[in-house]
Amino acid sequence: MIPRLLRLATAAAAVVALTVGCSSGGGTDAPAAQAPTGDTFPVTVAHKLGSTVIPAAPQRVVTVGLRDHDFVLALGVKPVGVAEWYPELKGGIGPWAREAMGPENPPVVATIDAVNIEAVAAQSPDLIISVYGAADKAVYDKLSQIAPTVAAPEGTEDYALSWQQELDQVGKALGRSAQARTLTADTERKLADAKAAHPEFAGKSAIYGGLGGEPGAYTSTDQRGRFLTSLGFRIPESVDKLATAEEAYFVGISKENYREFDTDVAVLIGDTADPAAAVRAEPLYGRLANVTQGRALFLDELNGAWSAALSYDSPLSLPYVVDGFVPALGAAADGNPATAVPAEPSLATANAANAG
Repeated sequence: MIPRLLRLATAAAAVVALTVGCSSGGGTDAPAAQAPTGDTFPVTVAHKLGSTVIPAAPQRVVTVGLRDHDFVLALGVKPVGVAEWYPELKGGIGPWAREAMGPENPPVVATIDAVNIEAVAAQSPDLIISVYGAADKAVYDKLSQIAPTVAAPEGTEDYALSWQQELDQVGKALGRSAQARTLTADTERKLADAKAAHPEFAGKSAIYGGLGGEPGAYTSTDQRGRFLTSLGFRIPESVDKLATAEEAYFVGISKENYREFDTDVAVLIGDTADPAAAVRAEPLYGRLANVTQGRALFLDELNGAWSAALSYDSPLSLPYVVDGFVPALGAAADGNPATAVPAEPSLATANAANAG
């Protein structure tokens, strides 16, 4: 089982199509009220497709990268068009971003497969953020004809930049560089506090991967691996050694090597409503010590709130992960098989809890 949605969004060879269909919502008549900015305009933002001049503080921001709206919202700007990544996140807004966005969803102008150029233009944007996506020059040129468009920073790979790099880039584009630096420090402090609160994580081996037809795991260079190591866990060296230029972030692990998953703590992802039952039913994986001894967490890659939040890897989703997923990791890592490991909430449940 290859995590389709997540691997599509981390593959450098992902294809972004140009479409001209209708958007899933109507245009917004008036821009959302924006907070005062700190940078002096015009600003010039360098990126991997060139450089972009933004003449004035943007009032109508459209985001077409899969997670870009989280970063815009985190800096106090409500986008007037967004991308939709997960099927369960109708309108593209995760439960961790609902308070920042408010009850109304902006129109969807992009998906994991396509950027809808006509829908983008219909929002009359004065800035387009296209950071967490494929650096497609044809798409960029089309978007730049509509409004100033900012792509990912120079030297970053498609879908592989850190949340700090994206926040810095979006902060420059919005004229909120100082605010972005403050938010970076605050988020890093929250992560450091989570690590300090769980000294039992230090040095424990951990794997974040999927089992099934095509099993594999995320390496320490992927955002999920980076999150685990930021808490003090270590990704097995044997997993990282499997990485290649083509498979740098998610590597295949054959069933013959299933004991690679026999780590101190395991985060096991599946694409069924009950991934725990699916793993336990596997003749090999079901007898892994971390599975039988309560040292495994089971996440739903398509419909799970923690899995999605870890994929978004944003200043809004990371605190959400710290508040829910990290305590579950603590239960798995405490060395007591009797400790119940909390179950991941579904996106539908989390959305309902954060609605309104």
